[in-house]
Amino acid sequence: MCKRKIKTVKVLLSLLLFAAVMFQIPSDVHAQVETMTTKPALCSKAVSYSSAAKASAAKKATATFRSSKTTLWVGHKVTMRSLITLKGGTSLSIKSAKSSRPSVLAVSGSYLVPKKAGTAVVTAKLNGASRRITITVSKLAAKPTVKNLKTSVVGIKYGPNNMKTYYTLKFTNTSAKTITTAKIRITTGFGIYDQMYWTRNLTLNLKPGKSMTKTYFIQNMVQAPEKSDISVKCLKLSWK
Repeated sequence: MCKRKIKTVKVLLSLLLFAAVMFQIPSDVHAQVETMTTKPALCSKAVSYSSAAKASAAKKATATFRSSKTTLWVGHKVTMRSLITLKGGTSLSIKSAKSSRPSVLAVSGSYLVPKKAGTAVVTAKLNGASRRITITVSKLAAKPTVKNLKTSVVGIKYGPNNMKTYYTLKFTNTSAKTITTAKIRITTGFGIYDQMYWTRNLTLNLKPGKSMTKTYFIQNMVQAPEKSDISVKCLKLSWK
């Protein structure tokens, strides 16, 4: 009996000691416990942020025509996508596309089909926004002449350290034949003594109604030229 009483007393003493310790726990410990129980709220904020980010990513791109007007050639259809620029994304929706003069320029699915010389206005909803472009349809020349190869300087690259000068030329074939080669002369500067000439036979293989750009080394120059100082002329061409 004495041993049982001693055990009972020990149990009571242990309970009293535990209670005393609990009453002495600092208030900041309780605060930490409460903070731990409220941490799931942070997770809900993270979920909300993630949803907002996904919604922002799903926003449609701004789609516009590359320019307000352009030229196409009879017999050479193009995709409408090739005339459109996207900003802020890659998705594109083209709806309600139509031509003001279908006999000049027809809309066939995703293609624009030039039929005869004239001008037409194409309207369409690009990613939900109404857009328009004026298109001039020209007839390609049956037999190419030097006038059918439109050539211009669209870029100049100059190295101030080594004086190396490059011109980027743009070629446009307005004939009904593929222009294979062209003899081009570039004149830089004005006046009899200040002019520099660059004449080359260039291989192009440029198809009817198409344009292309190529960059060529011209020569070493003391200073970078201005576009206004440069003239380009086609002297001769061949076709197939």
